[in-house]
Amino acid sequence: MSTNTPTEINKLFTDPAHIELTQKTLTEITNVLDERISEIDKDKHFATYMALQMQSMTMVTAKQTISELYMKNLRLERELAELRAQSGQFSA
Repeated sequence: MSTNTPTEINKLFTDPAHIELTQKTLTEITNVLDERISEIDKDKHFATYMALQMQSMTMVTAKQTISELYMKNLRLERELAELRAQSGQFSA
């Protein structure tokens, strides 16, 4: 079992390549779930149908959340860079 360092974990949420891979994986999972949902006889297997529906909705929500967090991270990085630039102006 591998242990991730804080830097490695941080990359999962900030590195564009990791974000893209995660988004792609979540999309693939959602597509498979949606395909499976379309094949189920809802009347005969209602519990399974509903469980898969909930899983699909959860994957979509996770994908949206990751996108929002990534965009917020980019905004915060920009703001931090601006603050550092302003700080440099006053200390000179």
